[in-house]
Amino acid sequence: GLFGAALIVIGIAVSRRARWAHLSLEISCCASIAVLAILAKPTLAPFFAMAGDEAMAGKGMLVASAVLLVAQIGAVLWFLKFWRKPEVRAAFR
Repeated sequence: GLFGAALIVIGIAVSRRARWAHLSLEISCCASIAVLAILAKPTLAPFFAMAGDEAMAGKGMLVASAVLLVAQIGAVLWFLKFWRKPEVRAAFR
């Protein structure tokens, strides 16, 4: 909840091009990768419980979850590549 509230504040600051917003969003993007990794297991636990002993369903969910996790991390890294461009940084000075 606190992370989400911080993102709202950062989002408002980005829309107003506050001086501190650029660095804050960059830090929150890096933190989001850690949050994704931390929340992966508790998020998936109910799905594995519903699958029960079915090996194929469990493996399928594990593969799909891993692909989605890697895709989310890739999206954050791709955004950071854009966010770190000199033109973008200059907009916040």
